[in-house]
Amino acid sequence: MRGEQVLRERLARVVDEYNRYRQPEMSARLLEVSCDGIYVEFRGHFRCSITEWVEDFKYVAKELGIELELVDVETRPGSVVGVFKARGLA
Repeated sequence: MRGEQVLRERLARVVDEYNRYRQPEMSARLLEVSCDGIYVEFRGHFRCSITEWVEDFKYVAKELGIELELVDVETRPGSVVGVFKARGLA
């Protein structure tokens, strides 16, 4: 349980960093961290590829020491949810 809390705290930093440079065009919000995956909601103007905005999140995470793999992109009304798996923590 402690490892999940640490991961959640570090992912909150990733969300803050992502939003710092991408808002108001795009914003991310951490929805869930579980053994099934890490769910991040993206809202904004998808002018370029949806996947590019979602993939960008994993590069910000890598800069902060979290290796993520994008496993799915779910389109929802008004948003997109990226589903990630953590591969390791630096």
